[in-house]
Amino acid sequence: MSPPIPAPESMLGTRYSSRARKNIHPGLVDAPAPRRSPTEMQELRQAEANTQKAAEAAKQAAVAEVARIEDHLQQEENKREQSRLLRQRPPRQASATTSTNACVDLESEDSSKDQDYVDEEENRSDEEEVGGKKKKRTAMREGIAGMRDIPASSVTKRKDITEDIHTQTKKKFKATNLPSGIAPSYRSSHAHNQPSQPTTSSDDNMAQYGGYVDDRETDTAERQALESGRGGNLSMIKIVHNEPVTMTQKAARGGGNKWTLQHLPPGTSRDFQSVLLPIVRKYTGTMNPWDTPSNAELQTLVDEVYGTSKYTVLSESVWERLIHYRLYGWRNGFVAAAADTLEAFIDNYRSSSFQTPEAIAEWVADMLEEHDLAPGSAKSKKTSPYQWREWNAGTKKKGFLRNYLIMETFAVAHLSNIPAYESFLIDDRKPIGALILSMQAVHHALQPWRSGKKEPKAPKLKNDKKTTDHPKFSHANYGDVVTTERPKPGAPRGARGTVTVTRRATLFCASVRNFGSLEWEEILEYAKEFVAVKGGPLPSSPAPQSAEAVESDDEFVVTSDAEDVD
Repeated sequence: MSPPIPAPESMLGTRYSSRARKNIHPGLVDAPAPRRSPTEMQELRQAEANTQKAAEAAKQAAVAEVARIEDHLQQEENKREQSRLLRQRPPRQASATTSTNACVDLESEDSSKDQDYVDEEENRSDEEEVGGKKKKRTAMREGIAGMRDIPASSVTKRKDITEDIHTQTKKKFKATNLPSGIAPSYRSSHAHNQPSQPTTSSDDNMAQYGGYVDDRETDTAERQALESGRGGNLSMIKIVHNEPVTMTQKAARGGGNKWTLQHLPPGTSRDFQSVLLPIVRKYTGTMNPWDTPSNAELQTLVDEVYGTSKYTVLSESVWERLIHYRLYGWRNGFVAAAADTLEAFIDNYRSSSFQTPEAIAEWVADMLEEHDLAPGSAKSKKTSPYQWREWNAGTKKKGFLRNYLIMETFAVAHLSNIPAYESFLIDDRKPIGALILSMQAVHHALQPWRSGKKEPKAPKLKNDKKTTDHPKFSHANYGDVVTTERPKPGAPRGARGTVTVTRRATLFCASVRNFGSLEWEEILEYAKEFVAVKGGPLPSSPAPQSAEAVESDDEFVVTSDAEDVD
């Protein structure tokens, strides 16, 4: 073998202690790293802030989208639940004839007893492995729940696997008493014939265990016992007619006694409060007092706000009932405004005109006193001083329904709760019903002051009646009364009864319709002093027009007295 060749001397002379030192240049000056200018740093910080804002906006958009999807899924789930309740059948009635099971399980009694055995050590080990803290809800989940219009249902919601894995515990198996082995009736009827201990002979001890079977334990005896207990042929299938189940209104409301905003379709409650209700109040104020819009008229108003045929207004539906609830509160607002206005008026003049209760009682009696519009006429209509701006002892009356109390009540209760009330000057539909409701509310507010002191609110009795004669502000006490009299005895066949209409609400409708543009300008100018406009302008589409009722001869027109001509 030849000796190894030595390495060249030039290669042995160069040694490097580390890889970093082989590129060192001693001639270069050590210079610090270049620093970025304040302008560059400000641009970098601004870019980073913009990136964070964009990421946060994208996150909020994603959360809103997830909330919208979950609301849609929740709505679909509610619809499926309602349809399931509609299809749900009542429980099937039990059959009148009782029958014994014709077949018994061939499984032995010993095997059924084995089902009750549970390994305690195995359960204990499983419970130890399952332990752990319950997973908390993240901020993202809370943000989604906060942006949802429909609260998440806790009845039909499926549990999360990750949450259930920490909380579930293994339950012990509970065996059911399934029919198996020999029929119980056979055991009870033959128990007294069986010896308590098996009789075995000393010569053949093993014959009983694996040998011959006793005569009373064959399948023949069991079959005879089963056949004797039969009541006849077994009917395995029975066809019963089930009546269709109709969902009640309470079930449709989820068990609630009244409809609420939560029952509205998702995303409609905000516009319902701020847009639809003011339009409904304005439209109802142009109708006769105590009249309510029909479902067809409400459908037109709903289409005007939410779009044509997007939602349907049906009888006893959430749309109809919620609007009617709000209209009840709107009418009660006239009474509250009239009571506050009257009390403030009396307090303002206590130091001068109303120093004693007797003075207040005298003034209230004068305001409520009825006078004939046409003295000397047998069919003259009645009027009271509180209905006029200037009474002048009834000789030179001016400003019908423009009294201070009526104007402030009209402004506070109606004009402040509707949008763009100035449009009444150019609209064909005038607030006739709202103005007459204001007059009736003032009349209602004056009643408790007849004694000079305001009567306290009377408590209700068990029969829902009050202990005072002061009536409620309702259609039953202030609306028109229609009575029908049956035909008199001896009338010809087919004769109809007499219908009488007592006009309490529509008595002055013709007078208000007779107001011209000057009267309405005066009313609105006077009311501006008491109202703060709420809401914005009405939509451009016109409100639906309702058919005018045929007025009877009982209506009349009230005008101011003529000025004296020199």
